[in-house]
Amino acid sequence: MLQWVTQNIDGDFGVGAFLDVQAEPRYAEDAANHLMLVPVRSGQPLRYFLGAVWSKATAVGSEEAWRQQLTAESSRRRAPVSIKTGAS
Repeated sequence: MLQWVTQNIDGDFGVGAFLDVQAEPRYAEDAANHLMLVPVRSGQPLRYFLGAVWSKATAVGSEEAWRQQLTAESSRRRAPVSIKTGAS
């Protein structure tokens, strides 16, 4: 889930959230909220990641750049680096 807000002054900002689960979330919204609906199972953790960016504080200065950054991070989370040491 991603949002990019363009402001008239003081730069733009983006927020984003993604889940570390296999299930595909459903989305809902009302006048004040955007929701991500995810089935959960008792005793199993629900992991999620949140991020925010301000265009005056980082090199991320557009919605497209923010989308690319979130997509890259999501891909890294789905395929983490694994290091194995073996006996010689």
